[in-house]
Parts: sequence; C-alpha cells; structure tokens
Amino acid sequence: VYSANELMPKFTVNAAYKAEGESTYRNYIQNDVIEKDGSAWKNTSGTRYWADAGTLDFYAVAGAASPAFASWTPGQAPTVAWTVEDEKHLQEDLLYAVNTGAKKEDGAVNLNFRHALAQVVFKAANRASNLYVKVKQIELIYAGKFAKQSSYTLPTADTDGTTVGSWGTATAYLDQFTPFASTDGVEIPYNASNATNLTGDNANSGALLVIPQSITGWTPAAGETAYDGAVIKLDCEIWNVAGTAFSASTDVPLHIGKAVIPLNATWEQGKKYTYVFTFGETGGTGGDGGYEDDPSDPTPIMETISFTVTVDKFVDGDNQPEAVNVTND
Repeated sequence: VYSANELMPKFTVNAAYKAEGESTYRNYIQNDVIEKDGSAWKNTSGTRYWADAGTLDFYAVAGAASPAFASWTPGQAPTVAWTVEDEKHLQEDLLYAVNTGAKKEDGAVNLNFRHALAQVVFKAANRASNLYVKVKQIELIYAGKFAKQSSYTLPTADTDGTTVGSWGTATAYLDQFTPFASTDGVEIPYNASNATNLTGDNANSGALLVIPQSITGWTPAAGETAYDGAVIKLDCEIWNVAGTAFSASTDVPLHIGKAVIPLNATWEQGKKYTYVFTFGETGGTGGDGGYEDDPSDPTPIMETISFTVTVDKFVDGDNQPEAVNVTND
C-alpha cells in the first residue's frame, strides 16, 4: 500500500501530444517506465524531451511490476488490465495519475496518484474482562463470487482533485479470501476501548486490496444447504473466565471453532474499510458471537445469561404455644 510517505518504486507513463490550434492528438510516449532514483525519477526507457509548442496529456499507472497500458488511443483515456492475487501477501496497490495540458514551460510533470482499489482490514476487540478470546483465522466466502479480474480506465481529467477512473465488468472471480491465518492464534486481551490489529495497513501484513464491488450478505434461514450470500468465517476460541485470570485447566470454553457472520458491503475505490470483531458487547448481528457454521441451523454461538428473579414471602412459623414466664426480681 503506497502513500506520500511510502512511494512506489516505479510507474508507467503514456503521453499524447496536441499541437496549437489542432484538435487531433498524436502518440508521444507509450509505456515508458519511470523508476525512483534517489530523490529523483529516472526514465529507464530513454530520455524524453518537451516539444517546443503544443501540449501533452500524461497518464500514469503504478502497481505490480509497473503494469503496461492495455489499450491506448491518443486523446482518449488509456486502460490497464488488473488481476487481484488470491494470496493476500502477493496483492499490491494499483495507482493512477493524470496531468493534461502540460507545456514545456511547466518543467517537471506533477503527477498526483490515486488508489484504484479498495483496502479491507480487520481488527478484534474484547470488551469483557471475564472472557478469554483467541482468533486463529478469517475467511471471506461468497456464493456470488468476488470480482478478481477486470480493467480500469483512467479519467481524462487531472487527478489533483476528486476525479476518479472507472472499473469495467469483471472477467474472473474468486470464491474466497483469507486475509488472516495463524496456527497458534492471536490472543485478544481485554481492553475497554482499543482493538487488536489482525491484518495491518499494508499488503505485506495482511490487508486485502480488492477490486471495488458490492457484496450481498447471507440471509440466515433454517433448512438451507449452503450460504446463499457472503459470510465472514471467524475461527476463534472464546472461554469463560471464572476468576481474575484465565486458566485452560479450570475455565470452561464457550465456543471453539468457526463463527459465521453475514457480510453486506459496498467497497469503493480509494477507500479503506476496517471491520472490528467485538467480543463481549451485546447487540451485534447473530446474537453475541455470530452463528454456528451450519447454514441449515443458523443458531447463535453464544447466548447471554440473563436472570429472572422472584422472592418468596416470609411465612409464619409453626403455631405452637410457648409459655413465657416473666419474673420480677
């Protein structure tokens, strides 16, 4: 995941030339690779020079191996093909930038890159001091399938404002993502306000970088043979802590295994989505801990203990006469 503080190592650029007084464009630069060289950027495809007159429209894209533009008609926005890798640690940010009407007297070409993908990260929070929680795996599973491959068309306006490009129709799909997996699991300590970061904020630490799309969630209904929509499967351990500290030898597990949570989402380009699994806080979807991993019997994995209180009346004691002698000493 790239930012102003962590720039990409290279990008690909195209440029279209238009002479003064003309309406047609000519191809000026096509798929030149620009690499970071210290504090400067170097064109590894060869040195390019400004035209004495006229303007240049620059289109740039950055990502895995500095992808080439798939199609290019000077005067129109170029398109880049993109495939989201199945394995999260192989996923990479896709960036794009546009600067139109640039002239020789402008000097350096200012390129403001924007994110074409959406970023999805996960956290977990434990709000109950009498729970011991450990998270082992997160799976995103979708019967309708996640968009995996598509093409992105850059905008024709400069990207120094709110201008964005557009994604085409997906051409390949994926059944699931696994953004987090740990053999031993990660303990989620009790904390009244903070959450434990499970996936981090960049691809190398587990953040998902996905093609923008809308996800329809599973609607729990008894008797189903499969999840008819998107779900999050959370593999976790939840224990009741009887005393002041957790003890696996004496405390009792509440749930060990997968909890299923319906996932409704619209992931938009350039936006980051943080999902927080909150344990020990009532009122969430699927009771207090999601549903059992069984679409035919969508029952909550945890039910809060509640109390109904009644109090017996005091009743009269046995009606037995007792002689009480009172003496006056």
